[in-house]
Amino acid sequence: MIEVKDEYWELRDAQNFNYDKSRRCYLATTQEDVERFLKSDDVTVEYLFRASRHVFGKTMLDSDSPEMLTIKREVARFFTLKAIKCYEVQFIKKFTEDLIQTIRQQNDEIIDFHREIAQRIPTKVILALYGIDEGLDIEIFYHLDKLVRYIDNPNYPLTDALNSKQYLTDFLVKCLSGSIKLDKNGLISSIDRNLFEDEQDLINTLLMVLAAGMATTISAFDALILKMYEEKDKLKFFITEKEIKDFISESLMEDPPLHSTVRFVKTSLEYKGKELKKFDNINVNLASANFEQVCPITGNRSAKTTSYTFGKGKHACLGSHLAISELVIFVQEFLPFIEEFKLGQSPEDLLLTGTTIKTYSNIKLKRT
Repeated sequence: MIEVKDEYWELRDAQNFNYDKSRRCYLATTQEDVERFLKSDDVTVEYLFRASRHVFGKTMLDSDSPEMLTIKREVARFFTLKAIKCYEVQFIKKFTEDLIQTIRQQNDEIIDFHREIAQRIPTKVILALYGIDEGLDIEIFYHLDKLVRYIDNPNYPLTDALNSKQYLTDFLVKCLSGSIKLDKNGLISSIDRNLFEDEQDLINTLLMVLAAGMATTISAFDALILKMYEEKDKLKFFITEKEIKDFISESLMEDPPLHSTVRFVKTSLEYKGKELKKFDNINVNLASANFEQVCPITGNRSAKTTSYTFGKGKHACLGSHLAISELVIFVQEFLPFIEEFKLGQSPEDLLLTGTTIKTYSNIKLKRT
């Protein structure tokens, strides 16, 4: 964890917008640069050889076409604040309560938080949102995880990712055909299929949202539990939902689940004295922009802050409100029992994995 923070200080001190030869990309690390390239129209998310294209084909994740923006608006209606308030009552709170009670009742001294909580809550929630039986979460997660691993790091075996994609595609085909019973109010049953070119186009989007819906939220849960135990005494005095949301926002700014994203230059342009050519790769470091707002002397964040945790502009995360809801409910439900557990290892001993989606995947809780 300390090494990660040191990296941010180093990036923050590099005032110039520089080209990194080892990564073969420009580094946008300051708040000014990150803001510029998240919102600019002279860069794009479109690139034929992106790892996500190998897995999902062309989707709204990596396309700026008008058709994809129309699809994004259709998908977005399932992630509005109003919709999420319904999900909280229908299933988010219940899933969270049940999983917390499960780990409390287990006889094991050591609890695998990453597996039992961080993985299962987001996966159950996105399946229920789709209208799929949440009891399939472990099986579905096994395959979604392989897709995410490849997208995060293309050195991960593509064959494994494609095999899991085929499994999930077959599963979704059964959902669409009615072979697998769905909740008629869920996303799969309710989405406007006329917006898609064909069934495969729809499946690609469903797969992408499934994977995105659980991957970054899992990482957020891992970062949150560390923050909760770090500031356990302060948490005891939190009463309002706003206090909890502010706490979560701070946690996500310190350790955003998506540490960086990528943009590609559309046409040649000049920026800060650098000549950027068409297709040049710009690594937009969200975590560094968040961290830039921390005072190097006191370690406190400035009173007026801008969070880049969920991105900005037209490719900002659709599921940000859903992720926050899951995290808020978890804090509310787990806080009464937080003294029953302690971290099973020192934070300095945790393994930070992932290339762009960073997660502390070996977090354990130990009974007190």
